[in-house]
Amino acid sequence: MKPPTPEVPADAAAIDSAWLTRALRSSGVLTDGGVTDVQVEPLGGSQGFAGQLRRVRVNYDHERQGALGSAEDELGVDSRFRGNDGTNVARSLPPSFIVKLHSPIAITRGLIRRIGAASREIRFYRELAPRAGVPTAALHFAAQDGDRYVLLLEDLAPAQAGDPAAGCLPEQVQATVARVAGMHAAWWDSPALASLDWIPVFEELTATRHAICREAWPEFVERYRRHFPDLCHRVGPALIDGLNTVRHALSQAPPTLLHGDFRPDNVMYAAGGAGPPVAFVDWQVMLRGPGPMDVAYFLLSAADRGTRRALETDVLRDYRAALTHGGVTGYTAEQCHTDYRLAMADVLSRIVVLTTRVLPEGAAGWSVFDVLAERIAGAVVDLECLALIASLSDRSRPLA
Repeated sequence: MKPPTPEVPADAAAIDSAWLTRALRSSGVLTDGGVTDVQVEPLGGSQGFAGQLRRVRVNYDHERQGALGSAEDELGVDSRFRGNDGTNVARSLPPSFIVKLHSPIAITRGLIRRIGAASREIRFYRELAPRAGVPTAALHFAAQDGDRYVLLLEDLAPAQAGDPAAGCLPEQVQATVARVAGMHAAWWDSPALASLDWIPVFEELTATRHAICREAWPEFVERYRRHFPDLCHRVGPALIDGLNTVRHALSQAPPTLLHGDFRPDNVMYAAGGAGPPVAFVDWQVMLRGPGPMDVAYFLLSAADRGTRRALETDVLRDYRAALTHGGVTGYTAEQCHTDYRLAMADVLSRIVVLTTRVLPEGAAGWSVFDVLAERIAGAVVDLECLALIASLSDRSRPLA
């Protein structure tokens, strides 16, 4: 009989050796023995905007003990450590995990539940991660109860999450966009997307986000009107009014599988920041939609205004080249650039929702929000997003 699934912890303090033993047994990671010691600590460098992130260091009472079957001995794996799909993934039990837990703040939990974010991420790790087309962390346990949830993920240390406030090196930006382009190409306008009906399509998910954005706009203005008066009093209101045009136009672009929250802090890089991304994490708002959505949000959150402007042309060129290399045809440079500009207009709605409906832990999170608000204020002007929207009639997009 499968062990019962433990309750979702009320908070990080409730993650103890007894709870971890029950969690790992219920998911099949542990089949005997248990966790004897737990140390829960903050996860440095990761903000956890929509929830809490912790590193959990553990000791076991039976690690590396017990006889291995001959087949397992030949493979060098331990039958007591299995992935979610039941396959043996390592000989010894991991010394640490990353715990992703619901936010302690009711308004943030309400937003996550309203858009189905936690259940979508859990399903991604259980069903789609092995074939998504990009590296991800392994899921060892997950549970959800209403607006509360918990995920027990592989600790990818010494890899570290990127930092939106500090930004990424130009070579990091290009390598990361190239990697996500590989995923986009694999799913580009694919009939297989239809089987992923539990992942919302762009127009469906963004319609909800745009509605939340309109509700939240007065709060955004109150927070930022003195810092970005032009965005709050002239450019922003016109863009908010044009969100339906943006949404309908982008919904006509070829769809693919999107990460949906593609920021540097959701990308793991090797210690020291050199080289391509190690893994993509945080799949709560993944969707099926136009590829430039991921590109626009990453560039906005990975580079200051001057760096973004310097990189845009090359990044979009290389993005299209990676799509072509992956078998995509017929997606012209003009169409890609138009979709990118529309996507950046949509990013404004993301920033409005993020800065008013997600309350981060500590001042560092608010600092990142302020940086993103400053960058979107510059991007929508630089890319002449208002002029583009004005050139489109509702539910139409320009020919490439």
